Amino acid sequence: MVAANAEGLALYRGFAERQPGERNTCRYLMTDARARETFVEWEDLARGAVAHLRAANADDLHDPALQALVAELSAASPLFSGWWAEHLVQQRRAAITHVRTAAGEVVAWRYEVLHLPDEELRMTLWLPAQTISDDTRAIT
Repeated sequence: MVAANAEGLALYRGFAERQPGERNTCRYLMTDARARETFVEWEDLARGAVAHLRAANADDLHDPALQALVAELSAASPLFSGWWAEHLVQQRRAAITHVRTAAGEVVAWRYEVLHLPDEELRMTLWLPAQTISDDTRAIT
């Protein structure tokens, strides 16, 4: 993670406590027990993060920094090791996920991922999810 505002850091309970160079969403999801408590759909989100890590680095899977991260996460998490070995590849675009607050309330959030390939960056925007009532009809 290159940058985040206070609200973004607050979504990942405990993330702000990490040193900036250690702030990696895949590392957080796979190694911090608070991630499982925070994200209701933790497994889907974590599996997707592993798949996105592979997709984001597909051009150079032998990069020493990537190899070090993969070794670290493989040693820390048997799930990561298994998912990485499955060669999952996915670029995240958008989804809705449910976040459990420190007070125990579950809040739906929608995220959009903007990929900036020329800069080799991605930007994740977290937005409050909108609830659509059952009686809403699509206009055709």
